[in-house]
Amino acid sequence: MANGVAEAVSVKMDGYFGALELAAAQFNNASTLKGDDLYNFRQTIISDLLSNTGALQSYYGFEDGSTYTTEGLIPNFKETALQREWYKRIHGGEKRILTTPYVSNI
Repeated sequence: MANGVAEAVSVKMDGYFGALELAAAQFNNASTLKGDDLYNFRQTIISDLLSNTGALQSYYGFEDGSTYTTEGLIPNFKETALQREWYKRIHGGEKRILTTPYVSNI
């Protein structure tokens, strides 16, 4: 029974990571968009990701530390200063990362 549960969790996690990898590929394919068009494109990707996974929130952060949610840019929030584990690892080149969940008040 434990093996069955482990396999089910593994399949579910692969689905989540697959959705995230697809969203990342879509972000990278937006090289011709600029300004509001780029912002709206990214917001659509994040909204679709939430809808397809049932997640409560999704953040996307850039190497400069700017971080966005479906509501937009989080003002005065620089991930480069906070240096959370997920930020350091993803910008260090890791592809699939699991960390302790973060509780946010933003």
